[in-house]
Amino acid sequence: MTARNDRNDNGDGEDTTVTNIYRPIRPNPNPISPSELLNRYNKLLDRYPLRTKMITSAVVSAFGSALGSFLSSSNTNNNKPTSNSKRQSPSRINWVDVLSYAIHGGLINAPICHYWFEWLATNGPSSNTSSVLVDQLVVQP
Repeated sequence: MTARNDRNDNGDGEDTTVTNIYRPIRPNPNPISPSELLNRYNKLLDRYPLRTKMITSAVVSAFGSALGSFLSSSNTNNNKPTSNSKRQSPSRINWVDVLSYAIHGGLINAPICHYWFEWLATNGPSSNTSSVLVDQLVVQP
């Protein structure tokens, strides 16, 4: 039977044992800059183009639907006369619509646009202006 050594010795005589594994989590003093976030996003687009576009489209579509639902419900709540001015009904977000937009954006819109623009880049007109015109007339009328 061997004795258990609680010291982590990496061979150079230095103890690498973590003394306090329950230390509080502190905010990162060096947050990621927006340009670094954009670089990481572009790397994901290069590595996993369709998956990245699907996730992005789902998130943006869901956020747009939630924001639109929130803003339209807060506008209708402000226009209604209430008997008790202290109590206002909370702004409502239609979560079914948010989920529907996320599914449509991620599973339908993103793949169609991904493959359409790939096809347009290889088989479409060489001019950017003409490509935009074909896109607007054929797919996005």
